Amino acid sequence: MDIIKYEMNRRKYRKNIKKRHYRVRGKIKQYKIKKITKILTFIILIIVIPVSMYVFYCYISNSELFKIKKIYVKGLSTIPIQEFNQKISCKTSNIISTYFTDLKTYIKNVFPQIKTVKIEYKIPETIKFHIIERTPIAYIKIYNKDYFVDEQNKIFKLNTSSITVPELILNKDIERKNAVDFLNLLSKKSFVFYKKIKKIYFQENDIVSILDSNIQLLWGQVNKDNIDKKIKFLNLVIEDKNYKPLEYIDLRFSSYEKIIAK
Repeated sequence: MDIIKYEMNRRKYRKNIKKRHYRVRGKIKQYKIKKITKILTFIILIIVIPVSMYVFYCYISNSELFKIKKIYVKGLSTIPIQEFNQKISCKTSNIISTYFTDLKTYIKNVFPQIKTVKIEYKIPETIKFHIIERTPIAYIKIYNKDYFVDEQNKIFKLNTSSITVPELILNKDIERKNAVDFLNLLSKKSFVFYKKIKKIYFQENDIVSILDSNIQLLWGQVNKDNIDKKIKFLNLVIEDKNYKPLEYIDLRFSSYEKIIAK
């Protein structure tokens, strides 16, 4: 009897173990299915959302609704408006596609004489450009071609011959930077003398300029600490009638309260 009871209990125990095993396997299977479902859903979203956005972008960027019909440009002085519009026409067909284009960099590459560009977009058909052109502070010949230089030492061409600025006669790039720094200082301290300068060149590391009256000025080393004194001595000499006519004025020793004029 005990043997029969033992066998019945053993079978019952094995049956319960088997049921629990099936339940655990079922839960594991459900967990795996949920995990795979989440992964597949995530992958589908990653694919579907960008594709949908791209399709939508293609649609609106080719839509007649967002076609640019009005272009306004302010700030141009040396660039003809027709030339400007013609050069940017390939980038300004649709206001949506134009917004996602690096139009500012494109304009600066096409027109190096442009310093800054501000663009306003007015949906659905209007775009406005606010331009600030570079102001030449000097000009330089490169391979027998005339180029202008601005206060940031940027080189560019202008389709004009009416601008009068000093000519830089240089041999090295560092000389151009030093010459531009000098002209920036001089134009702020004494715009009158800046306008009188016809040419600038270097003797070793010393700045030399030729005035419109053909007086040669030997500036020496010029910086923000000594330029005021040099200009002061220069005014004294030029205003003194006893020195006229002058060939040159040597300002290299102004720090020692000395100048040489001939």
